[in-house]
Amino acid sequence: RLCNTLSMFPWLLLLIFYLFHRTGGCPLFSAFETEASANTILIMNKSTRIAMTFLLGCAAYPYLEICFRGYTHWTMSLTGGLCFALLYAIDEAMPDLPSWQKALIGALMITAAELAVGSVVNLWLRWNVWNYESLRLHFLGQISFIFTAIWYFLSCLFFSISARIRRHFFYPRKA
Repeated sequence: RLCNTLSMFPWLLLLIFYLFHRTGGCPLFSAFETEASANTILIMNKSTRIAMTFLLGCAAYPYLEICFRGYTHWTMSLTGGLCFALLYAIDEAMPDLPSWQKALIGALMITAAELAVGSVVNLWLRWNVWNYESLRLHFLGQISFIFTAIWYFLSCLFFSISARIRRHFFYPRKA
């Protein structure tokens, strides 16, 4: 299906960025490689790191949704990218905040993004991408506080992965 094909696009962009970086031709990377270890370490400016995280979210969230719902919509790719980028920005801006607090902020932020996107695509444009009216604790059928709890646990997982990615790929190791 078209929406599943479109969700491959961010992976291709990530590959292109990486190949440009390896050949020294990508202006988005204000980067260098260090030979401190066998692994390549990328040092990117903040906007590039957030853009890469956005692309990763554009690709990863639709696959997560396909695993659980069996289908997705292209707007979920953009929403997933936005949420991943915002979560990463939260993680970078508040590195000393306890994980549970970052996850709570992340869950509320994802719920707010879900309400904003749902209001546009479901209520205003009437595309009927999702409807939570059959769930308890829903608001306008666009968000459910049951999903806010799920977003909390997924945010915990995201922040754990984010710290590892940042530590191993975006910043050099001390020799």
